[in-house]
Amino acid sequence: MINIQKKVVWYSQLVNLLNVVEIYKKYFKKDNKRQRKSEDTIAYYVGTWYFKDNLNLVRRIDITRNLMITIDDYPIDIKVNKFNKKELLMTDPYGFHLRVNIKNSRPFEFYDEAENTTFRLFVNK
Repeated sequence: MINIQKKVVWYSQLVNLLNVVEIYKKYFKKDNKRQRKSEDTIAYYVGTWYFKDNLNLVRRIDITRNLMITIDDYPIDIKVNKFNKKELLMTDPYGFHLRVNIKNSRPFEFYDEAENTTFRLFVNK
């Protein structure tokens, strides 16, 4: 009788463990897929891009894998609001929006709400 009770307890613990493993797989595999998807999306933005400002000066914008942005080596303090395969939307400390638009899998426009201007991005100076 005691042997059967031990087997029943052991079996129920095994079933509980298997349930925990299934739950883990179900939720954490999704998170890994989401993380890979977001890393793939971030890859669209990473790089060095150039644009001409209102004075026709060539300016450089760098975007890192952490979505940190510098313009002409000056770090911009931004908060990322959203990003997807079409746009990267950010807010600067003053509440103005900055946006990088994607076309053909690469950034092609940079919008600065403070200047209410959209700049075309290009790869070479």
